Amino acid sequence: MNAADDQSARDAALRQAVEHMADQLCLAVDQRVDFVVRSPLADPTAEKLALLINFLLDSGGRLIEQVQKQADTLDRRVTERSALLQAVFDNVLDGLIVIDTTGKIRNANNAAHALFGHPQGALLNRRVNDLMPEPWRSAHDGYLQRYLTTRQPHVIGIGRDVRGLRRDGSTFPMRLAVSEVQVGDSHWFVGLVHDLSESEAQQIALREAKESAEAAALAKSQFLASMSHELRTPLNAIIGYAELIIEELDDGVPLTQSRNDLLAVRDSGRHLLRLINDVLDLSRVEAGHAQALVEAFDPVDLTRSVAATVGALVRQRSNRLVVDLPDALPNMHSDAGKIRQCLLNLLGNAAKFTENGDITLQLRPATMLDGAAALAWRVSDTGIGMSPEQCARVFEAFTQADASISRHYGGTGLGLTLSAALAALLGGSITVSSTLGQGSTFTLLLPLVVPQAGDAA
Repeated sequence: MNAADDQSARDAALRQAVEHMADQLCLAVDQRVDFVVRSPLADPTAEKLALLINFLLDSGGRLIEQVQKQADTLDRRVTERSALLQAVFDNVLDGLIVIDTTGKIRNANNAAHALFGHPQGALLNRRVNDLMPEPWRSAHDGYLQRYLTTRQPHVIGIGRDVRGLRRDGSTFPMRLAVSEVQVGDSHWFVGLVHDLSESEAQQIALREAKESAEAAALAKSQFLASMSHELRTPLNAIIGYAELIIEELDDGVPLTQSRNDLLAVRDSGRHLLRLINDVLDLSRVEAGHAQALVEAFDPVDLTRSVAATVGALVRQRSNRLVVDLPDALPNMHSDAGKIRQCLLNLLGNAAKFTENGDITLQLRPATMLDGAAALAWRVSDTGIGMSPEQCARVFEAFTQADASISRHYGGTGLGLTLSAALAALLGGSITVSSTLGQGSTFTLLLPLVVPQAGDAA
């Protein structure tokens, strides 16, 4: 065999060896098994080729294995992070809503469903403006399209306070913060919704508490000023008349000639005692120390007695007292003294604010809200009357319907407060209806029998 033929044979054997190794390589890759390529030809070139292929297989295998491990680790981390983000999304206290560029809701967390009063999953694929009352509902689509066209945000990245619409039709204050998320060619609006109902309620409560405290402080200041004046008036009269009597005695004037001065001292002392008793009685009632002294009595006789007592007081301002009583009524089992005190306060109040008018005292059978038998006393006058706002405050402690009334007509403003408290103690109530400039009617409603402590329930 010549040299050319020998080289040709060697080349053919080398091609055959390479083809054989290629077949082995393909088989190894297909079956994904560890494999070592071996040369069937004892040729240096074939041996080098086999070594190179084995090196590439080994390096590639390790590289593929490392890449696969990294991919598995990345997948695991992505899964963990996704689960964590989903848990945060589902359990965050504020509502989270994701919408697409058409305004449809693509995702909403548990808080958002609860906030808008929908069952879980019911918000998906609904239009987000379904969760808005007017005028926000109509304006939303325009805002969205304007942003998609001009990229000029209306609320994105800004946030604002608006109102939300619940499933039951009620609305509530909420703070809306919107941000944009872009994934590839997709755009999403992610809205964070914070319920302001509790905050708004707290602010209202704080404002009302502040106003109430300020009103109470002002009322007490006015009461102290009024009380100071009311107490000084009889005290000054007592002291003045007492000094006058002493001077008359020193001058040898017989005591019998000082009778009118002594009567003035007595009347001023009684007035002072009534003022002090009102304060003490109200304090006892508010402290829960007052008790009803229940006895049987005729309510018609009691009412006649009260009318006779206040007759002179009513006539002081040229008023006429009209007494309208039934012929007979069943006996009451209540506290006659406290009822008398209530009626005297109501009649005295009517006499104070009426001049050249009529004051009517009426007694009629009535019924409590629970159906129990009751009596209703109505004290009507044709005096100055009150506005609805004044009627709302008339039974408050230390107040009168108007601060100027105290200066013009006098009084501490405790009579009606005390009467209302006594009526409640006896199981009843006092209400008022009035028209400014035309007069007032106070109604004292009391059960025929004072309920026992256990009956209140």
